[in-house]
Amino acid sequence: MQRILPSTTEQIEACFDLFDEELTQIQGQETERELFLLNFVEALTNAAEHGNRWSANKRVYVETFTDSHFSIVFIRDEGSGYRPKFVKLEEVSHNRGRGLGMIRAHSDAVYFSHQGREIVFWKRFTKEVSMYRENDNASYEYSLIGDQGILINKFTIKQNGLLNHALTEFFAEQKLPDVNFILFDCSKVRVLSSLSWGVIIEFLQSYSKIYLILFNASMAVVQTAKTLGLYEPGGPYRNLKILERATA
Repeated sequence: MQRILPSTTEQIEACFDLFDEELTQIQGQETERELFLLNFVEALTNAAEHGNRWSANKRVYVETFTDSHFSIVFIRDEGSGYRPKFVKLEEVSHNRGRGLGMIRAHSDAVYFSHQGREIVFWKRFTKEVSMYRENDNASYEYSLIGDQGILINKFTIKQNGLLNHALTEFFAEQKLPDVNFILFDCSKVRVLSSLSWGVIIEFLQSYSKIYLILFNASMAVVQTAKTLGLYEPGGPYRNLKILERATA
């Protein structure tokens, strides 16, 4: 699903219904589906209410991918941004402030980008087995997620390995026409050089229909992306997402 919505209750509620229908692709797991739908409701309402202040002139951007085993959600507002903070639900004493905690409790992962204006969260409804892989320059954990994605964790450069060569080898190893997105854990990547960004840009140009989602990105990775004009919405590569390293 892809939607650009004015911040009105009617449009937001209609989008709830569309995502509810999308989640019917997931067989069984009724309670888990309902809880993930609640995440969507919380995030979309937050974008319209706290981000856009219910201004009909400001838009909420929604994108989702769902299949029979997996769902991922991207929601972005046009507000001024904020620094997201997760709190322990049991420590909230007033009637507001539980939304992010609820989303984190019922998702596999939650990330933010663009100064808190975008939230991304996902959930696997069946747990696939991770496989260890390595090439001449790096090692990593690989797993298929749902019918259309790849999850890469613990991407680690070997001693004397080169990151740009490791990325080139990684992309060459994947059966790329068969996937819609790659979730790539950057927690062990301190910074991306111009050569490494060149490899990524070549991938983005060659596979414009595949999303490359770099999550757990360090501030150095984010800053170099900004310098190259790759970070902000409306940049040259719509199929690139850079999600900052979680701080809480």
